[in-house]
Amino acid sequence: MSRGGWEDDRDPEVESKATGGRGPAGGESATAPLPAERHDARGPQPGGNTGSDAARDRDVPIVWRDRVVPLSASARETLRTVGTFRAVAVADLARTRYGGDQARLDRDLRSLQRRGWLVRHTAPAPRGGRAEAVVTLTRDGHDLAQRQLAPEGQRLHWGLVKPKEQAHDAALFRVAEAEAARLARGGGTVTRVILDAELKGQVAARRNAPGASPDPEAIARTLHLRVVNGTVQIPDVRLEYETREGTVARVDLELATEHYKPSQVAAKVQAGFTVYAPASQTGRLSAALEDRGVIGEIFSL
Repeated sequence: MSRGGWEDDRDPEVESKATGGRGPAGGESATAPLPAERHDARGPQPGGNTGSDAARDRDVPIVWRDRVVPLSASARETLRTVGTFRAVAVADLARTRYGGDQARLDRDLRSLQRRGWLVRHTAPAPRGGRAEAVVTLTRDGHDLAQRQLAPEGQRLHWGLVKPKEQAHDAALFRVAEAEAARLARGGGTVTRVILDAELKGQVAARRNAPGASPDPEAIARTLHLRVVNGTVQIPDVRLEYETREGTVARVDLELATEHYKPSQVAAKVQAGFTVYAPASQTGRLSAALEDRGVIGEIFSL
């Protein structure tokens, strides 16, 4: 569920432990929902570097804080992907970025952890599910990735917001992958990923600006958002993309879980969001929309 937060919206205790005390409190299959790396003209490849790509995954030296550090293409892509979505499940990285090559992923993760750029967490198991390993950037990893790997305009994130929401946050990568595949079938190419914290920060900045209008509708319009029941609705994640015709468009995505009330999911649909949900919840949420006379589709994740 989208929530508040801005640049330093991580959990202080968790992030302090993660950074050693340094920080404060393609095609129809898995098309990478990320713009091209700043210094990698190839751009992201569907399913990661597989087959012959793995042979070309050579270490490339980068200069960072007076050090020359060799970093493979797949490791750079992992830093960029994790920073874009804040938290990503290790299993999802293996599936989408490494073509199932778990050994190569493990090597990259060990290297990035050893350099202090990435940290692994265990996300609490959802009801009836299993706990999963997720990774986030440290502050140092974020600084490196934001300055050297992120495309222009793409904001990266580091650390955890709330430990209890790790599983939800990690699932947003799967939501974005599923939607990017739908867009690709229509000729769309994702150019930027915006998380809810960034959008909430933009709403707050406009609300608190000198001479700002108190009208939430006016604020929402400037950010291509909608007001439902007096509240500016903010999605979990927004994808900006280029259409087949070359125009810029956007789609707002929400991940609905068993914790969503019927009124909440109805508001998200009325706001124009594309709503995804675990397969176990799609029937219940679709029925809730029908009961309220709201027309909308719940996509199964």
